[in-house]
Amino acid sequence: MPDTQARTSGQATRALFYCDANLNLIDGSSMFVVSMCQVLSALGVETTVVLRAEVENTVVLADIERLSGVHLIRAVEQGLAPGPLLAPNDAAGVMIDLDAIAPFDLVIVRSRPTAVLLAEAGVFDGRLWVYPLDIPQRAAAITDDVRAQMALITSSSRLLLVQTPQLLEYLVEHFPSTADKCELWHPVVPRVDFPLPPRPMGGPPVRLGYMGKYAREWNTMAMTTLPGLFAERGIDVEVHMVGDKIGRDSTDPTYVDQMRAALESTPGVVWHGGVSRRESMQIAAGMDFGLAWRAAEMDDSPELQTKLLEFAVLRVPPVLRRTRLHENVMGEDYPFFVDTPESVVDAVVAALGDPTLIERAEARCRQVTQDFGFTHSLEVMAGLLSREMPEWQAPSGWHGHAG
Repeated sequence: MPDTQARTSGQATRALFYCDANLNLIDGSSMFVVSMCQVLSALGVETTVVLRAEVENTVVLADIERLSGVHLIRAVEQGLAPGPLLAPNDAAGVMIDLDAIAPFDLVIVRSRPTAVLLAEAGVFDGRLWVYPLDIPQRAAAITDDVRAQMALITSSSRLLLVQTPQLLEYLVEHFPSTADKCELWHPVVPRVDFPLPPRPMGGPPVRLGYMGKYAREWNTMAMTTLPGLFAERGIDVEVHMVGDKIGRDSTDPTYVDQMRAALESTPGVVWHGGVSRRESMQIAAGMDFGLAWRAAEMDDSPELQTKLLEFAVLRVPPVLRRTRLHENVMGEDYPFFVDTPESVVDAVVAALGDPTLIERAEARCRQVTQDFGFTHSLEVMAGLLSREMPEWQAPSGWHGHAG
């Protein structure tokens, strides 16, 4: 571990950060990078971000580049590694080389393969903060190799930042050595720095919104059928879709082309493509309902959807499947649990006829904002920094309750 005693008074805590996200695309992992940078910047941490991908689209990067104290390493363009995407050994090599020039105080990694290589190298022992999301989410898929990798990562790490209580429980059950190093780190919802528009119900049209990647598991093809289903009930609906990443489906080689065609040509579907996170939030704020409705095969996933939290912070009631995780976040009596396209229609029709359902949903959204909003995320990270990094100094003007 570097000699932090040698730091001068007032010197900022320095973090090195890598996530195996392609910031040319807008999806959950790229938003994770933006969020982590926003939090660290707000807390005065000088953060160096190693980009995985050669830069081709600056929409996401623009949200990072405007942050104070955040420095980007464009590894491919700078000739530090071959492209267009860094392999785990390339990412690990770049990080080790950067640390050799000027040691970092903490190293945040969201990439199991890269974290394994860093743990094997041993140079970051005691400084690694690993976000272990890319592990098998079903016990039957956990191999001896995965167990060995997690044991190695855990032994080298100072902290494991865990997304949900359900994932923490899963990790501790299947990788017991993680128990003493797990800390909850929920998805971060950015500050809402624009006025929320009024949302009178009834339209026309009624607006339903989706933000994120397009994949079978996220029911995005089914979402494009909603305008037609509502039309059969005499209701004018627009479905607004934000994002530009269409995932391939191993069971259907035609999925990408079909999904793109549905986005481009379905009446009532408005495809916004890839936009900045702020613009995405502004579009979502103008919706009457948010679509956070995943396929049934995702019911046991311990992963919490960032879009669910974003809709809640924007006071846009999300419609979603009833699962243990969703009940924990939204409450068992939340009025907009759905399971089929037809039930989405039924839920919205019920809300149009009974405004108290919207009032109940918005009340729950306000509670979720307290539990998951940006201010809460700042306080959690400040608490971790003050406990794990005694040299960290809160920036002037910070009025959190860390400690």
